[in-house]
Amino acid sequence: MTAMSGADHLHAVLFTLRPLQTSTAKVLGEVTAEIGLSLPERAIMEVLNATGESTVPQIGRSLLLPRQVVQRLADAVHERGLIEFVPNPAHRRSRLLRLSAAGRELFDRILAEETKLLAPVAETLDPRDIEACARVMAALNAAMHTMAQQLGDADQTE
Repeated sequence: MTAMSGADHLHAVLFTLRPLQTSTAKVLGEVTAEIGLSLPERAIMEVLNATGESTVPQIGRSLLLPRQVVQRLADAVHERGLIEFVPNPAHRRSRLLRLSAAGRELFDRILAEETKLLAPVAETLDPRDIEACARVMAALNAAMHTMAQQLGDADQTE
């Protein structure tokens, strides 16, 4: 039996991500479902929580979603009073989005509930393993994100 290469190990990691994503969406989706927020809407709020303010195209690039999809999601979250559209000093027509006070409060509650759900799992793992996993996943995410953007750019030129 031959030893697995680094690429083989990465493939194994990627193979486990789909069921992990599905299970995670089911578990954490319960938190947002209870308040009538979809996971894609939560994703918009998560980006704004991390960045402070972003344009719709910036959020789209971050989430690898078309601008139109992000705009529809943002409009829905805005209608609930959870985000604000504010003037963008760098661009006359492209507004900035940011969490409203109600949106920040709600997102903080969502994170607290998610943390409660994740705590029992975290207790079964070595904190150093979690930290190493977070570093590897961040690097893998950045590399795959760059590759996906390059593929998207190639698709647009054809």
